Amino acid sequence: MYVTPEMLREKHACENQVEMVQSEWGSGVVVNAESLKRARELGLDINWFAKNFLSVTALKAYQETKAAALKAYQEAKAAALKAHEEATAPALLVGLGIETN
Repeated sequence: MYVTPEMLREKHACENQVEMVQSEWGSGVVVNAESLKRARELGLDINWFAKNFLSVTALKAYQETKAAALKAYQEAKAAALKAHEEATAPALLVGLGIETN
């Protein structure tokens, strides 16, 4: 897919987002893994793009994949927080003057 600043404006993209696209890619960009990575680095709203440019089927697949990734992130974050709390609890006790044996 090739996307131009004009196409973004037709879909009512925020002007600052259009300007960033234009600054980075000029008259347009081929949407591929490399350009999406760069778009994320620039802080472009990938979710807005997905909602406005993907087919219904592709959008559904994107949202399902995104939900699964978010769930995995939240589970990993919870496990890391638990490990952090378990590791730092003894230091808290020592700071309170409580022996940990």
